[in-house]
Amino acid sequence: MSKKIWIVIFRYLLAIGLFLAYSALFDNQDHDLIRSTLVFAIYLGLAIIPFSHKTKSKK
Repeated sequence: MSKKIWIVIFRYLLAIGLFLAYSALFDNQDHDLIRSTLVFAIYLGLAIIPFSHKTKSKK
């Protein structure tokens, strides 16, 4: 697989990991579905923001 695909996979795993860490930290508090959905959407949004790669020109 190409490097770009690995970066996308890593970002999704990072978003899921951050969501699980957040859930574990705040599990003792009240369960609010809207708050959890919002946090998941933010982390997923962070995972799919595209990177801008600078290309090196060969001369």
